[in-house]
Amino acid sequence: MLQVFDSSNSSISIAENRLPAMIHVGFAKAASTYLQSFLRQHPEVFLVFKSNYFTPFPRPSVSAKEYAKYFNHDLRNSVAVESDEHIIMPLFHPTLGLRALTRSSTDQVIDMLSSIVPETKILLIVRNHMDMLTSTYSQYLLGGGTLSIDDFVRRLLEEQDDGQEYFAAYFAEIIDKFRQRFANRVLTLLLCDFQQDSQK
Repeated sequence: MLQVFDSSNSSISIAENRLPAMIHVGFAKAASTYLQSFLRQHPEVFLVFKSNYFTPFPRPSVSAKEYAKYFNHDLRNSVAVESDEHIIMPLFHPTLGLRALTRSSTDQVIDMLSSIVPETKILLIVRNHMDMLTSTYSQYLLGGGTLSIDDFVRRLLEEQDDGQEYFAAYFAEIIDKFRQRFANRVLTLLLCDFQQDSQK
């Protein structure tokens, strides 16, 4: 939770117990770069860009004090924010090499977030599945992939040898899980709405 410190109290370290007021947790291919550019230029925002603190995991020990080191800044005149579209997509698809997630990894990430930053606000930006598949396929081709789009989508969506599914095709379930932990501190934006009125 964002804290304002009394500068007259010399015993208080400005860097102590600093946690973000908001964390943007994704998803990839949903205006993350634009949002990060906007936040980086905002005069009242102190942006931590992809701390990689919550992923990859598991970590042997995780503490709020350790995470607060990323916000070693005088926050009295700014709001602390972290943005990382890969927080919720910490894995890689086992055969396609693309950023991915499973239901298990989602639960682990939410557990870590609620443990370290239980009072923070969560921002999710989601995109319709057809556009997300098309954009993900384009990324795959740019990375040297050779599968047809039909074969690519089939492999992306099918259950893998370990019994896991690795594609973010269940937004509603993920959003519900965040709301169960963070209640009314979760803001979900649709990419199409964000594109139409990003300032709002």
